[in-house]
Amino acid sequence: MRPFLPLLLLFASCQAPPMPATLPDAGYFPLQSGQYRVYDVTEYQYKAGQPPTTRQYAWRETTGVPFQTLAGDTAYTLTYAHRTNNAIPWQIDSMGVARQTPFETLLTLGGQTVVKLAFPAYDNQRWNGNRFNALGPDEFRLQRCHLPFRMDNKTIDRSLTVIQQNDSTLVSQDKRVEVYGYRIGLVYAERQQLRFCATDPGCTQPAAILYGIRQFIRLTDYGKD
Repeated sequence: MRPFLPLLLLFASCQAPPMPATLPDAGYFPLQSGQYRVYDVTEYQYKAGQPPTTRQYAWRETTGVPFQTLAGDTAYTLTYAHRTNNAIPWQIDSMGVARQTPFETLLTLGGQTVVKLAFPAYDNQRWNGNRFNALGPDEFRLQRCHLPFRMDNKTIDRSLTVIQQNDSTLVSQDKRVEVYGYRIGLVYAERQQLRFCATDPGCTQPAAILYGIRQFIRLTDYGKD
């Protein structure tokens, strides 16, 4: 049997290494108990026949204790709270669950699971964000991977941008963008979903907004309790 030993060693050396539990790019969506992130949120609401309204508030996301899912993955509860000024306590408004596999990060909110990130992270990486829900296919795309991101006179050294949607026509606009900082998490998000007057009967200003929302989310603080 001795002549076959070199062949056995050669075969063993050619095997692919085992897939790690998580990839380094998972650091763009860090999950640790006690983590928190605080955001400034500005919303502009549009309704037909009414002047637009503006709402500003602070929004806080807190990561809870881990637990094992039925699939054997480690998941974390996320608690979301808001307040309109620093003089009042946080008011919890919703909860979610986040988990990571070697290939993606999934977030469940309001009973809907969305694939927020896909690994490895590289420019033009694409995936169906709605793969685990019944909302219909929604292609997400990565851009500006591992590059700095500047926001409000602050620079995130390493970031990536998720283009969830960026469509605009004479009738409507659907723009949803999220930026993640490495070992930070979400640092910026923008959502603009609008319906324009366009060719509606009696329309005199085609670019006028009939209804919709413009929302901007900016990270102001983060850490661990």
